Amino acid sequence: MVLVALVVVTLFVCRHRIAAHLVVADGERAIATHIVTPVDMTDRYMVPAYQFDTLQTKGWHSVPTGFQMYDHVPFNVDGFICLWGGTSAKGGLTLPESDTGIEVNQKFETLYVYHAAFFASPDGTPVYDIVFNYADGSVTTNQVFYGADLLYWNVKRSRKARGPTGARSKAGWQGGTFTPGRNEPLRFTVTAIDNPLPATEVATIDLISCKSPSAPCVLAMTAGKPGQMK
Repeated sequence: MVLVALVVVTLFVCRHRIAAHLVVADGERAIATHIVTPVDMTDRYMVPAYQFDTLQTKGWHSVPTGFQMYDHVPFNVDGFICLWGGTSAKGGLTLPESDTGIEVNQKFETLYVYHAAFFASPDGTPVYDIVFNYADGSVTTNQVFYGADLLYWNVKRSRKARGPTGARSKAGWQGGTFTPGRNEPLRFTVTAIDNPLPATEVATIDLISCKSPSAPCVLAMTAGKPGQMK
């Protein structure tokens, strides 16, 4: 019986590893064939990934970084950008209201955003704007909403973990812990933002706080074709 159980466990682990490898291979292929392109945010990160272990909020040490696949979308998670949130400001942490001019310089149909919020807001509250600045001078603004698109990254022990409720968003990653030694997993979501002008090159993207209680935190963005999330 012990031998049979060992074989079953080994087969399960092997299948899981093979499946994970195939997902990563799909992501690498999608980038190589220009189906999607991760946005280079290296120079825009407020905190680069190599500094996660030094942050006062120790939960960051358990956040996966580098090349990651969430909902079958490839992301380069190399740090984070955080914007102003009312609850954080009341606690003495005053974050910037915007991060503008993130270079994209490409045409795309959908922008996939990997993000979360520090502290909660009422469901349906606008948390931040994602602004597409086009090469021809036109501009479109996309609002990101609490509950529908992103959630408080700290899943308290007393709460049942939930995913986003919006049709364009899905749970991305959940794991680690906010506080070492406690059952307080972290969570991030993935949101697909449709580009209303896909035939026009997007020169830059602006991230602008909507001044809600929640502070938005963006870890990665990937631009490309629609329908990648599964």
